[in-house]
Amino acid sequence: MEYVIRFAISLFDLAVFMYYFHSNKKMKPVSKVWIWAGFTIAAIIWTFVSSIKNPYLNLATLLIVLILLSFYYESGMWTRIINIVTFMGIGMLFEPVALLLLHAMNFHMGESYKYYFVMVICSFVRGNVMYILSKLISKKGMQIADFPKEILGVLVMVFAFTVLNCCFVILLSLEAGSEKSLLMCASIVISIVLTDYFMLYMMERFNYLVQKTV
Repeated sequence: MEYVIRFAISLFDLAVFMYYFHSNKKMKPVSKVWIWAGFTIAAIIWTFVSSIKNPYLNLATLLIVLILLSFYYESGMWTRIINIVTFMGIGMLFEPVALLLLHAMNFHMGESYKYYFVMVICSFVRGNVMYILSKLISKKGMQIADFPKEILGVLVMVFAFTVLNCCFVILLSLEAGSEKSLLMCASIVISIVLTDYFMLYMMERFNYLVQKTV
């Protein structure tokens, strides 16, 4: 089960990185089979290395994997470096948050469900940060930065209430402290954020249809 969770987190993180890269750079004319194969193999390698639990080896492996995946896109050297550093830097910013959550949960060795709960939550939150960042800098499709102030205000309120609701759910699960409550918390947080994703997706599709009919 441990490897399944690690593999799922690796797939999610690498998918977020590729989506972020794709938001401002064009993908090279490579077969989708090779893209999926490279993406999956990269996730498997990163999962295996992360299971060794050596932070320096894990960081070096992630760096190599991101560099290799970046060659799927038409980009200059400095753009690759900036995108990779941004992704890894945001991930590092969540390390102290993960430690604080584990401390608040009175984590002890052997309580793997608490450790993986924190990993899933931090990975999901980082994915959201990267998603919002990709929408802000995107040169394709719907660009949030070009929205009217009224719509931007509503989106900010939706994002703020999403963060508050997720925080309340996490605090309640921490008070309960049981394995079932943490699993339920992770499910609720994912459901809340997915709702926001679907809302933005519908806005993007509506924007595309309007431009197509004009």
